[in-house]
Amino acid sequence: MISTIIIEDNDEIREAYAEILIRHEGLLVKRQYASCEAALKELTSTRPDVVLMDLDLKGGMSGIEGTAEIKKRLPKTEVIIVSVHSESDLVFAALCAGASGYLNKTSDMDMLAQAVIDIKRGGAPM
Repeated sequence: MISTIIIEDNDEIREAYAEILIRHEGLLVKRQYASCEAALKELTSTRPDVVLMDLDLKGGMSGIEGTAEIKKRLPKTEVIIVSVHSESDLVFAALCAGASGYLNKTSDMDMLAQAVIDIKRGGAPM
């Protein structure tokens, strides 16, 4: 079972991601958060295998900052950035912060579950 947490400030998108993951056998959504700060408070108790991270979180820590902090605390946890932005400098910054994958929110959302599975098999979804 691959455990995930979702960090996304848009309630509807966050719920949609959870519904997509729940439909796939072998994937577990442990928690959902609207901010990195909330997720980081519970990170050591949730200990997810994979984090789906929004890049543009409103107020507080950005997805890039959150990714760096998650990787510092739980180096084996994989982070997949899911964003509307596809500029190469943002993708590069996310990868430098420790993200293992980067998906565009306009992608087919069924790719989301496959990306979680692929990343645990050593892939790097882009």
